[in-house]
Amino acid sequence: EGIADGGWMWVESQWGKVRCMCRYSEAVEPGTVWTWNAIGKAPGAWRLTPDANESQRGFLLKIDAASNALLGVINNILDISKIEAGEMVLEASSFALHELLDGVVAMTSVSAGEKGVAVRLEAQEGLPGQLRGDLTRVRQILINLMSNAVKFTAEGSVRLRVQAQDRQGDRLRLRFSVLDTGIGIEADVLGRLFAPFTQADTSTTRRFGGSGLGLSIVKQLTGLMGGEFGVFSTPGRGSEFWVILPLVKIGRA
Repeated sequence: EGIADGGWMWVESQWGKVRCMCRYSEAVEPGTVWTWNAIGKAPGAWRLTPDANESQRGFLLKIDAASNALLGVINNILDISKIEAGEMVLEASSFALHELLDGVVAMTSVSAGEKGVAVRLEAQEGLPGQLRGDLTRVRQILINLMSNAVKFTAEGSVRLRVQAQDRQGDRLRLRFSVLDTGIGIEADVLGRLFAPFTQADTSTTRRFGGSGLGLSIVKQLTGLMGGEFGVFSTPGRGSEFWVILPLVKIGRA
């Protein structure tokens, strides 16, 4: 009886969390997302004005970064709520692989450059040029992994490595690995690192900030796509986060 009661308590707590997040998602969508999209675009436009001096441009860059960070948190909350409510739908479309990779590296390089951290792309030769899959979700996975690596890397580099695995006709699985020279993660933390709102410890949250949703999103989206994920880490030396995603090759490589 005690076990049964405990099981029902767990189910009720999980369902309560889903209901809460769904209510939150209804409250912030679409108005909040539209507003923050508008705020996020404004600093970019203002930076282009010839009257802005260096100090003003620096201030606008900070507003830009802060608004994008908050928008990312909002989108992650919305996505977590959709996934846990079973409402996330994948949408397949064709896309250029190298265009995707270059875009992810370019986006990540902005915040990394402010810290003096190098961002590099290591793409295996002979990768297909055109693929079919959920471009939005693949990009979201990569940006979350890259942003997480940059956040916890004070010096050195963050590398995005891409390799093809298990080619069968037009179907293949790509392994995306993000390697950093950051603080690393203790072994006893790795098992719970992909849970929502989780970071290594409270001191990590205070020092580096963040919502603890990024890696959970990676896990959930990778699972929806039928892929795999994992992490290798050495405290004080860095980490490697990786995902393997099934995709479809279009045309010739």
